[in-house]
Formats: sequence, structure tokens, C-alpha cells
Amino acid sequence: MAVTKLRITHYEGLSTDAKPTGVIGGSTFIETDTRALFISYDGTNWVVADERVRLTNEDGTFADIPGGFDELIAAI
Repeated sequence: MAVTKLRITHYEGLSTDAKPTGVIGGSTFIETDTRALFISYDGTNWVVADERVRLTNEDGTFADIPGGFDELIAAI
């Protein structure tokens, strides 16, 4: 498999809005009325993001980001 550069997209809307489908996996959706953060893992389905962020490195070790998703999104 070749390495592919993806353009992750960030969306926002109300909790009553339908979340978009056909997006790139890893895209985010913030509900502006609840401040809940969702991540699309496959481009169609969305899951609520945990406040704690734990990234897995290629060697299987973990890298925690104590500031949570706000810190991660700010870095992107």
C-alpha cells in the first residue's frame, strides 16, 4: 500500500443537524450548541471523541495528549 496524503476536514453544526457522509476518515464535527466533538472513523459513521487523547505510535507505544482534543485540533 502506498502512502497517501489526506486532507482531513473539520465540520461544525448543531446537534440536530445531520452529520455529513462521504467525508475523509478522521474528519471531525463539533456540535456548536453542545460542544461535543465527533470523529468519523470511516467517512460515514461518527463517534463521540473522548476528552483524553491517546495516539498509538508505529512501534505500538502510546503518546498521551493531556489537553485533549482541543489541544490536538489546535495543533492541526
